[in-house]
Amino acid sequence: MNSFLGGIRLRSAIHPWILCLGLSLTAVLCPGGQFVVDGVEVLANDQVSIRYRSVPGVVYILYSGRNLDSITNALSVRIGTGVEDRFTFRRRPSDDRAFYQVSQFPRPGSFHGSVAAGTAHTVALRGDGSLWAWGDNSSGQLGDGTYESKSVPTRIGTDSDWCQVAAGTSHTLAIKSDGSLWTWGDSGLAPGCCTLVPTRYGLGNDWMSVAASRDTYPFGYITSFAIKRDGTLWAWGDGTDGQLGGGRRAFVTEPIQVDDEEDWQRVFPGPRHTLGIRGDGTLWAWGLINGSDRPVQVGEASDWVDAAAGEDDSSQPAEAHPFSLAVRRDGTLWGWGGNAFGQLATGGFAPLPALSLVDGVHHWAHVAAGSSHCVGIQYDGSVWVWGNGKLGQSGDGRFVSSPGPRPLGLDPLSAIALGAAHSVAVTLDGRLLTWGNNTHGQLGEVANNLYPVPTRVGSTPGWELISAGQFFNLALGAQGDLWGWGVNSD
Repeated sequence: MNSFLGGIRLRSAIHPWILCLGLSLTAVLCPGGQFVVDGVEVLANDQVSIRYRSVPGVVYILYSGRNLDSITNALSVRIGTGVEDRFTFRRRPSDDRAFYQVSQFPRPGSFHGSVAAGTAHTVALRGDGSLWAWGDNSSGQLGDGTYESKSVPTRIGTDSDWCQVAAGTSHTLAIKSDGSLWTWGDSGLAPGCCTLVPTRYGLGNDWMSVAASRDTYPFGYITSFAIKRDGTLWAWGDGTDGQLGGGRRAFVTEPIQVDDEEDWQRVFPGPRHTLGIRGDGTLWAWGLINGSDRPVQVGEASDWVDAAAGEDDSSQPAEAHPFSLAVRRDGTLWGWGGNAFGQLATGGFAPLPALSLVDGVHHWAHVAAGSSHCVGIQYDGSVWVWGNGKLGQSGDGRFVSSPGPRPLGLDPLSAIALGAAHSVAVTLDGRLLTWGNNTHGQLGEVANNLYPVPTRVGSTPGWELISAGQFFNLALGAQGDLWGWGVNSD
């Protein structure tokens, strides 16, 4: 879709290209991006002002093009401040029929590389487009041609055109800059197990983004999702609870189209249920959360901007309860599902069988879920926590569950990652903070086994990107250096 206003054409769906490797406007173009324009004004003297709601630490890029298929010219880059912001620029007479788009990216670190954590392995992209992996390799998920686990980052192949990675329970997905899809490990796409090196799936060059669920259990659920540039959503892997969609309840070894729609924007897989947001802003769910094997629209709103899927961390998988959270453009927080630890932020511990408004007082911009604790960031940049805090993972100084959001008093963040029972954050000025369970050293330079308040790790400035595994963390420094701490058994 596209809209036309005063000679300005705006694309109102995801565009297939983003700048993903470096802030340089000549960087490699990779699939992804999200349209975030709120409004447009045509001013005097051929000035145009494109308005968008800004989130602290988020990167916004204004693109232009002569037609819908050529919106690749990056005109300006801005860092979000937490208030409504604008791109204002002067049009040339020849630009009267140009198309414009604003895309947002979750943190500045996204431009320096990407790190994805599976159940026990890690895959990383460096700024030069090279691919690195380490950790558990029992299913060949590292992609180095062996089943041998690695304790240090190992380069995979010699290619330097990797764009995006996703790590699952025992497999890895990736997309190259030409839009090709690659898988390895126990990905469910090859007969038996396993593919030991990156193997291209099909001949298509129209893949845009990938996502994989990471189960808490080592031999748990394996699900994979990929979005094509035409906006179609595809899935494969374990669909026994309907979490793949497509009307299937089985293990699927070839990508199936989740439905007939062509405007999927983002997908949020949990172990046994999945959430998705479409280009029209509607929210959809399928799998164990609602018993459906096809996407079912959640509510009637069409202004959803973020979501998170999780499960209660029960000692037995059969006793786990899925839960979902979602944020609307007006900043309200909604949720449904299990609530044994107060992870739905309702103020109580009763489950919610259907989508319900859980917080209409605060103005949320982002929400993230661990096993049963949650973090939310408001438009003013403030950080709030709720849910399970019995191991200090809430960070509010207590060892109890909190059924309502509590402020942490942190400075604005550029990144947040939640492990099973710990949290890691990076402030806008590059300080690294951790809190929660530390029985495996996952908090870094903290002596106690449990640490219930955010504490700075080391004095090294300039942290850019973080990823939290179940019992370990990885962080990318501003100079491209890679740091890790916590359990290292693989």
